Amino acid sequence: LEEKLKARAKELGLSDRCHFTGFRTDLPEIYASLDALALTSDNEGTPVAVIEALAAGVPVVATGVGGVRDVFSTAGTGTLVPPGNADALAEALSNLLASPPPPAAREEARQKVLAHYSEKRLCRDLAALYEELLGISGKEKATVIK
Repeated sequence: LEEKLKARAKELGLSDRCHFTGFRTDLPEIYASLDALALTSDNEGTPVAVIEALAAGVPVVATGVGGVRDVFSTAGTGTLVPPGNADALAEALSNLLASPPPPAAREEARQKVLAHYSEKRLCRDLAALYEELLGISGKEKATVIK
């Protein structure tokens, strides 16, 4: 939808403020430059952008859809708004920018997200699932290769 979205941005007079960057490999630098992340999805599985933002200490405003609620409950932080409600999103972002969470709250959310969504935890969970599905127990337990 890139061309369609670029045309819409031009129609709205936003071409100079709306950037279509494509694939990026410098996400740590991007997250470090953000005051907040807004996720406006109507449907969402596991929202990697939200996980990455919280892991970088960036506060998030997002629509309360799909797996977004799960990430917020894990992190214990963030502002959920109803999907399709631009006014609620704008108000939540405005409030967040006017009164950002203190550094201690950002660090606590960061630590929770890192612990819950780490590679090690994912590998342990996958190994446990395979062991369960294969009926492996005791000395036969699977080894997670690093």
